[in-house]
Amino acid sequence: METNKTCVTCSKALKGRTDKKFCDDFCRNQHHNQLKGPENNFMRNVSNALLKNRRILKNFFLKTTIPHKILKSDLLLEGFVFRYHTHKNKTKIENLMCFDYGVTMSDEHWCYIVREDYEAIESHQKLRLKRGEQSLNFKKVT
Repeated sequence: METNKTCVTCSKALKGRTDKKFCDDFCRNQHHNQLKGPENNFMRNVSNALLKNRRILKNFFLKTTIPHKILKSDLLLEGFVFRYHTHKNKTKIENLMCFDYGVTMSDEHWCYIVREDYEAIESHQKLRLKRGEQSLNFKKVT
């Protein structure tokens, strides 16, 4: 029994398996890219914004001296977007973090650039584990 099935993307006649939907890999990829395009574009845009925010914070961190105090308007002029951050690091005050760099708001005009020291965090976690305490990042599964 021969059926006249055509490719979902380009409408060419299909040969081979009866459940075949696409004539080749290009058409299959093109079809799935069209389906997932808007979702992937959104994730790509957010990821690019996060990386740009990190780059801006790193540059200001390296340019300025301790305590790395800068004007909020300087961050905005460089293209920093405050709504995009990877996490909030709450020590004494809340920091909006972009991976390992972050911003602490001093007042409505000034802010501080901070950096997480991952080596210090890891050594502190190892010390806690030696003492039999729970890790800071992971909950014990029982």
